[in-house]
Amino acid sequence: MRHIYVLLTRSGSVVSRAISLTTGDLFTHASIAYDDSLFTLCSFARRYQRLIIPAGLVNERLESGYYHSHSYIPCALMRLTVPDEVYLSVRNIVGGMLSERKKYRYDTIGLLLCRLGRSYNREKHYFCSRFVGEMLLQSGAIASLPKPAALMRPQDFLLMPELELVYMGSMDGLVKSVRQDSAKPLAV
Repeated sequence: MRHIYVLLTRSGSVVSRAISLTTGDLFTHASIAYDDSLFTLCSFARRYQRLIIPAGLVNERLESGYYHSHSYIPCALMRLTVPDEVYLSVRNIVGGMLSERKKYRYDTIGLLLCRLGRSYNREKHYFCSRFVGEMLLQSGAIASLPKPAALMRPQDFLLMPELELVYMGSMDGLVKSVRQDSAKPLAV
C-alpha cells in the first residue's frame, strides 16, 4: 500500500483573498503529491513566484519558491492510502502530463464558473481543485467526488471521508514535520 497526498493552502495573493472573501473558504488552493516527502507536489498555479500569470501545470516545492517565502500561510495535508497499482496510475498520469506540460492551460473561465456553481469542462484546461479531483478519479484512487470535478473547491476535499487529515497548521510547521522523518506519521 502507498499514499497519495492532497495539500490545501490559502496564500495571501490577490486571487486567493478574492476567492476566500467570496466563498468564505479557509483554503483556496489544492495540490496533489504521490510521495511521503511531498517532492512530487503538483498543481495548476502560477509559474513564477512574483507573477499571477502565466499559470499552468507546475511542480510546487515546499522549501523554495512561493511556499518557502510565505511559510506562514495556513495549510492542511490529507492522505489517501491506495494499492500499488493505483499509486502507479497517479504517478503515470501526473508524470505524463508534466512531460507535456506545455499542452495544458490554466482554466480561468472554468474557475470563475465554478464559483458561480456552473460546471464547465475544456479539454487540457484545469484549475487546481479540478485537477486534483480528476487525478483522484482517473487513477481509481476514489470511486466518486462529492460533486463534479469542475465544481470542486479546495475546501471540498476536507469533507471527503476517504481522505485522512494528517496535518493542519502553517506551511513552516508542515515542512518541519515532513522533513523530520517522512516515514513517521504526521500529527494533526
